[in-house]
Amino acid sequence: MGFHELTILALVAALAWAAVSDAFWFRIPNAVPILIVALYPFHLLTNGAALETVHWSLLIAGGMFILGFIMFARGAMGGGDVKLLSALSLWAGPQYFPSLLLVIGIAGGVLAMVILLTARNPYLALATLHMRAALGLPTAPTSKKGGRTIPYGIAIALGGLLLCRALVSSASG
Repeated sequence: MGFHELTILALVAALAWAAVSDAFWFRIPNAVPILIVALYPFHLLTNGAALETVHWSLLIAGGMFILGFIMFARGAMGGGDVKLLSALSLWAGPQYFPSLLLVIGIAGGVLAMVILLTARNPYLALATLHMRAALGLPTAPTSKKGGRTIPYGIAIALGGLLLCRALVSSASG
């Protein structure tokens, strides 16, 4: 296993950390997006990626952060989700950014449907509530508008995992 694969493996670990943390505690630690951004230069150095696309990657990540900040200010997105998505956008760059957003959108839609269907079924909702209480986990917070929140970090992490697969494939091919 080369240094590039180890860098991707570290990214996978950070994404798993984000997904588990968001699923259990509805919070993505700041260390996760910081780690993802800190790993990016190693990815560039070990992948032999063309440095001429770095400015596009920075522009995409910055634009995603600004758009995410606006959504956060309106209560449509969590702060951890914004930071995680921005950090992953840096890795995706212009080549993989559209597919990253597509996968995150599909995964987020499925996740929302599962959570809403679980909440509408009184037996599943009660079982979920008891299971979270038994594990000492917090109940799901509500949005500013009083609706259910969705741990979207799970969907973002799934999109990131497929990005990792694409990055490994492009490096070996």
